Amino acid sequence: MSIDEKTRLDLRRAFEELIGPDLAAAAMEAMPNLDYDELATKADVAEARLVLRSEMTELRAELRGEMAELRADMRTEMADMSGALETRMASNLRIMVASHLATTLVLLAAIANMG
Repeated sequence: MSIDEKTRLDLRRAFEELIGPDLAAAAMEAMPNLDYDELATKADVAEARLVLRSEMTELRAELRGEMAELRADMRTEMADMSGALETRMASNLRIMVASHLATTLVLLAAIANMG
């Protein structure tokens, strides 16, 4: 139950008459103007805890799903890159072998013409 400002002022004046202005001010500061209907009970906190845990569980499941999807995408991309790399390496190897063979043939022809 919340008290209004007039009641707080009346209470402060009564304290001032009983215990003096300094102690009355200290007492009023120790009793802040709170709306006690807004305070959380243990049941409120327990319910909020359950809701929070449920939301965290949902988020964890979402995150795990997204991570699994990301891993699958990465594996697919790596496999594609590996295939492309193998294709390029095979092409480069054919070019190198052909170049080496052509160089060898040119050298053999040059040696044959010398003799």
